Amino acid sequence: MNRSITKMLIIIQVSEMIAKELKITLSEARNLFYSSYVCKILDDESSGLYGESPQRTFQLFIKEYKNK
Repeated sequence: MNRSITKMLIIIQVSEMIAKELKITLSEARNLFYSSYVCKILDDESSGLYGESPQRTFQLFIKEYKNK
C-alpha cells in the first residue's frame, strides 16, 4: 500500500481513538494529533512509524499528551 494512504489511514484511526479516550470531538482530536510530535515523526519516513499499527501510534501520542 502507498505510504501516503497508510499514513492517512493511521491518522484517521488514531484521531478516532483520541476522541474516544479524551471525550472530545473528532475535529479536536485531529487538531491535537496534527500538532503533536508523534504526528511529525509519523511524517518522517526514516522513523518507520508509518509501518507501526495505529494502536502503537496512539500509545505514543497518549504518552506525549500526558507528559505535557
